[in-house]
Amino acid sequence: MSGARSQKAVALSIILALAQGAWAQSLLLQTPPERVNLVGVRFLHPDLAHGPDASLTSGVYEFSVAFAVSSRSAVGITLPLVNSDPSDLESTRALGNLSLQFQKRTAGVGRRQSSFSIGITIPTADEENFWTLIYGWVTDYPWLHKYAAEVMTLSCGVQGQWPAFRTGSVRLDVGPHVMVPTGEGGDTEITLRYGLGLAAGSPVIQVLAEFVGYVWLTTESGPFEDRSTHCAAIGVVLPAGAIRPSLFYEKYLNGDLSEDVDGILGIKLQVATR
Repeated sequence: MSGARSQKAVALSIILALAQGAWAQSLLLQTPPERVNLVGVRFLHPDLAHGPDASLTSGVYEFSVAFAVSSRSAVGITLPLVNSDPSDLESTRALGNLSLQFQKRTAGVGRRQSSFSIGITIPTADEENFWTLIYGWVTDYPWLHKYAAEVMTLSCGVQGQWPAFRTGSVRLDVGPHVMVPTGEGGDTEITLRYGLGLAAGSPVIQVLAEFVGYVWLTTESGPFEDRSTHCAAIGVVLPAGAIRPSLFYEKYLNGDLSEDVDGILGIKLQVATR
C-alpha cells in the first residue's frame, strides 16, 4: 500500500512539474526555472541581406542542460557552436563561450512567478575563429558575449511573468552583463539586455511574441538609438509533455543589423527528464 502511495506521489510530482513547464517556455527571453531537468538545443539560421547564399545548416547551434537542484532553483550550462557554410566559400565551425548559470524562483507558480539569476561566461571561444564568431553574434546579438573571444562575462538578471487575458501571460526579463577582457588590451564593458513577452493559448499550444533590447552602457558614445539594438520574435510552442518543440521567426528592428539581416529562423527543442 505504501509502495502504491509512493508511486502515485512520484507520478503527481511529475505531472505538476510538466504543468509548471507549460508556462515557462520562451523564444528569446529567460523564464523562471522548472522543477525538472532539461536538455535542449536551439538553432538560429540567419537570412543575410548581403554576401553569398548559405546552406540551411548554417547558423548557431546552442546546446544546453539545466539541472533542478531543488523545487525552486536550477543550475544551467550552455555552449554554442557556430557553423558558417556559404555557397562559394569553405565552411568553418567555431565553439563559442561556455556559460554557467544559477537561477532561483523567488515566488509564485504557473502563470504568476518571478526569479533571479547569476551567471558567468567562460572564454572558451578561439580568437583564430574570429570571422566565424562574428557570424555567430550577427545571428544572436542579444547574447553576443557568448561569441566574444578572450572575454569573461559576469551576468545577473530578474525574470517574471504574470497572468494576462484569460489564458495568457506577460513576461519580463532584464539584466546587465559585465564583459571583462582576459587577453591583452581592451576595456571592461557593461551592457544591459531587457525583454518583454506575451504568451497566449493553453498548456498544450501557445503563441508567443517577444521583444528584446540590448544597449551598451559604457565606452560607446552617442544617443540611445545608436548604442542599442532591438529585435522581435513571434512563434509557436508545444509546451505540454516531456518533448517541447518551438518554431519562431526573429527580426532586427533597428541599426545596421536590421539592414544586414533580413530575418532569422529559429527552432528550439527541449526534453524534460526527472
